[in-house]
Amino acid sequence: MSQNPPADPSSASKASSCHVRLDLSELRATQGARGTLVEPTLTCRVKISGNMVRAELLHQRLRLMVPTLWPSQPILEAPPEVWPQHFIVAGQQTRWVQASPDDVVMHETLWALGEWLVALTVALQRTAYQSTYQGQVLAIEKNTVLIALPWARLATAKEALRWAAQHLIAWSATGGSADDEPWHKDFHEWLKNAQQRGNNIITQGFIMAARQRELPVTRLSPDAFQLGWGSAQVHWESSCFRDSMVAGRMANYKHLSTRRLEQVSIPVPKTHVVTTQEAAAQAAEILGYPVVVKPLNNDRGEGVFSNLHSQAELISAFKKAAEFSSNIIVQRHVQGEDYRLLVVNGKCLVVTRRDPAAVVGDGKHTIKELVDIANQDPRRGDSTRSYLIKLALDDISLEVLAQQGIEADTIPASGEKVLLRQIANFSTGGTVEDVTDRVHPDNALLAVRAARAIGLSIAGVDLLISDIERSWREVNGHIIEVNGGPGLRLHWLGNPTRDLNGEILDQSLGKHQLRIPTAAVLGLARNGCENPAARICRMLHHLLVANDGSPGTTTSQGVFINSEQISTQSSVSSGTVPAALCDASVDAAFFELWPTLLEAYGHFCDRYEVLALYEADESLSNNVSDCLARAGHSVVINADSESVRALRKEISAGCQSVLVSITADNPDLVAHRAQGGEGLTIAFHQGARWIVACQGNDEKPLLSVNVLSYLHDALGDAGLREAMVALAIAHALGMRWENLIMPMVSFPLKQHYPIQ
Repeated sequence: MSQNPPADPSSASKASSCHVRLDLSELRATQGARGTLVEPTLTCRVKISGNMVRAELLHQRLRLMVPTLWPSQPILEAPPEVWPQHFIVAGQQTRWVQASPDDVVMHETLWALGEWLVALTVALQRTAYQSTYQGQVLAIEKNTVLIALPWARLATAKEALRWAAQHLIAWSATGGSADDEPWHKDFHEWLKNAQQRGNNIITQGFIMAARQRELPVTRLSPDAFQLGWGSAQVHWESSCFRDSMVAGRMANYKHLSTRRLEQVSIPVPKTHVVTTQEAAAQAAEILGYPVVVKPLNNDRGEGVFSNLHSQAELISAFKKAAEFSSNIIVQRHVQGEDYRLLVVNGKCLVVTRRDPAAVVGDGKHTIKELVDIANQDPRRGDSTRSYLIKLALDDISLEVLAQQGIEADTIPASGEKVLLRQIANFSTGGTVEDVTDRVHPDNALLAVRAARAIGLSIAGVDLLISDIERSWREVNGHIIEVNGGPGLRLHWLGNPTRDLNGEILDQSLGKHQLRIPTAAVLGLARNGCENPAARICRMLHHLLVANDGSPGTTTSQGVFINSEQISTQSSVSSGTVPAALCDASVDAAFFELWPTLLEAYGHFCDRYEVLALYEADESLSNNVSDCLARAGHSVVINADSESVRALRKEISAGCQSVLVSITADNPDLVAHRAQGGEGLTIAFHQGARWIVACQGNDEKPLLSVNVLSYLHDALGDAGLREAMVALAIAHALGMRWENLIMPMVSFPLKQHYPIQ
């Protein structure tokens, strides 16, 4: 794939000092993560040629262009000054291959171009409502940059990369917006189509918040995802979390929620449910005008008409509301300002005042012209995903204007506010203001009680009250609705700097731990037989089962869940997330890692609490750094392997090393112990060879080699070494030595798990 500079010669002449060509090749996608990414990864080789400027000038020029990328899109949440680093994995190691050490300026420029291409590609995917997090530059070789990009929908990611290259070429050359480029219309058409296939914007916000908190995320559907692994997992959809079907149904059917609120003495307007115009008129007479008419089970303010003072207005509103539902609510109209109180897990988290769609006169323009001027705001759009909704002069607006004694051609006085809607709803063009700091405690508590009465862990409670700073008891406030799965955009707009999605996650999850213990063994797969790394994983699995655990293990020989082998093939070979991470019964997950797996599928786990390096050769050279970057607190080293010992220098300082060797006088083990390090070895104890755990000068005999004769007879000293690695991993995961001895003796060398 090649991206050429713009054909317009005048465009190139504007900045001849920076006229680049980007040639994209070797695109390769994996379902697992590569590099230090935590998502499915697309790698690409980018050959860069042409005239280039210094990295500092390039950054300065491109940051000026960021606001022109998609002005109406709030999901980027990244001001120009944080580009491109906001979209780049932090703390990555710079790899500069086969380049002259004297050419520092060129290296920095190439690296900067690579990072901007990554940042733009990630940003465009987010703008297309794909919840991608961060990418990275992997390496530079001469004039070629290797990049790694996250992807959620592969076709969207590839197109985003292509359009990112187009923008980067145009921006770097002209120093101006790409709006005048001949391809820009096609770009907007692509983005519009891609957005239609994207995520719910609320779901996207939660996934991004989870990524920022380094929480494991697994997609279940476009709008649902799994947080955490195994038995620690929780499921989330949009802004719904742990709510029962009963609570959801009650929130959706407004008459049920109103009845429930009345049962617990929460003030609500008197309400009737009707199906005919005659019944609606009769209900209005009983309630007394003014009244409100709205569909029984509809959201976003659609079909809602308030402050109706006559039967004629009532019948007109009934007909329009009936377009959304056959069951219509007629409700006593309550005076007051409209507030949405967001309740999360028993706490009123944020409060936003909603004002109806309106324009403010300037003494010069008609109402129609003021609407057109307001709609020029690039943040306003027609989509339900738009940051702000365009104002409309439709039949409803014309009726509201008529109620005010004016028309669309009227020129309102300067400062005069003209309503276009009676209902204060964000989705019909309304505006919002954050008033969280001004809410009276009684009003916050009332919202919490209302959410609790319906049974919602996350609820949007609508309160009508004349003064939010005074108790509802003093000013006759009323709860109008309690909404499950509430929208969040009005709160985002009310306080754009607040990490609301993150706060909701934190409040909902509390101290719930989403991770389960994980360990991986790096080795070399052998066709037709069980290899050492796979056997070590199976030993580890057996140790946990024997201690009443419920492990899930993935090896080249199959998948094991608790006491069953559920597959004779590795699930990762089919490109699916391992069952060990998805099965809700699993309380620890173990993985064998081998070269072809890592090259073809990458990592499905962002972190291994314990990583064991058992075998290594040249086929693993491109993956060892990635594996070690995912090591949590311990790395178990086969000190008897020269190729493995050579990898010790790549272990980060924050990781504890545990060395395993058949011989107690292994030089690396001796030196490691001299510095107080931990290890396992074989030494004489009570006149026989024993497996001994050691730390510094301290030694703890674990079990006699004689009781593991079945391993030694079948595999020689290698079998004992594998057992020691498994024991070391289990202990590093927190298991006590005394709980590991007997299970190790009873390990079934031959697989005997029944296939599920």
